[in-house]
Amino acid sequence: RPVTLSVLMVTQSLESGGGGVHESASILWVQFSDGTGLEVELDPESSVPQAIHVAPTTTTSVRLQVRASFGGRAAGFSLIQLLGYDSGNGSVVVRHGCAEQGETIALAVKGVSRGGTVWVERGTFRETLILAQPLTLRAFASSKVI
Repeated sequence: RPVTLSVLMVTQSLESGGGGVHESASILWVQFSDGTGLEVELDPESSVPQAIHVAPTTTTSVRLQVRASFGGRAAGFSLIQLLGYDSGNGSVVVRHGCAEQGETIALAVKGVSRGGTVWVERGTFRETLILAQPLTLRAFASSKVI
């Protein structure tokens, strides 16, 4: 099932299951199901989640490939999260202040099904929208949208 995403969260594992130490990735290739991709640089000494921001992308798969690692050995990941929306939903909710978690109006507009509804929580959203299909933008009942 396709997803529309804008953020990947990658957490590196600095220890292997056998008690050894993994080297951390420094350059990572992220490839989507349509063959497009991007190369990103990670902080090689961090074991906290690192955000990889991408243009809103609809994909059925994400492939990660370590292009370079700190020290030249294998890298390990303890968690990989794709942040966005299931594509083709008839109704999508956008919460204010959640852009870092992949919730933006632009992403919801790209991911909602044709003729669907994007519900927007109260707040100021500074985004550029491209409306390529019929849909409805609605505010929650107590919100005012301008």
